[in-house]
Amino acid sequence: MSSGYYTIANAGVPFLTNGLTQVTGTPASIWLPLVDRWDAAVWQGPTLSSGAAIRGIPHAQLTMTPSASSGTLVAYLYDVNWLGNATFVTHAPYTYLDATPGAPLHISLDLNAIAYDVPAGDHLALVVGTKDLLYADADQTGSTDAFNGGTLTVPVG
Repeated sequence: MSSGYYTIANAGVPFLTNGLTQVTGTPASIWLPLVDRWDAAVWQGPTLSSGAAIRGIPHAQLTMTPSASSGTLVAYLYDVNWLGNATFVTHAPYTYLDATPGAPLHISLDLNAIAYDVPAGDHLALVVGTKDLLYADADQTGSTDAFNGGTLTVPVG
């Protein structure tokens, strides 16, 4: 994926999104098919026939090969319904510095703690981008990040 570009996947507009969520009770959402796959990586899990109660800290283990020595990744967890409407659940930023371009980078990332109920019939998606209005970044615009695998562990209970 290309580094240094915004996508529609984000943690919200500073000062506005959290306030609106508190007032309306509705978290931020996007339409997942519109996430540009050139500028973000997207993984989708299976449909949860009976739903799930997420309680705790989701954890992502990713292996990524950067073309630049520094950059920022932002991981977003979404609850996605059958129409592709994705409700923001949680996120976390990760900045790497002094990486060796072309060499695999192993990333261990705890997303923010959450208590969220995924409705039956929905599934989870992990979106990783490189820009978010909430964070300063170390991106080198035009560089690339190639993902070579990973796992997402979501605490359910």
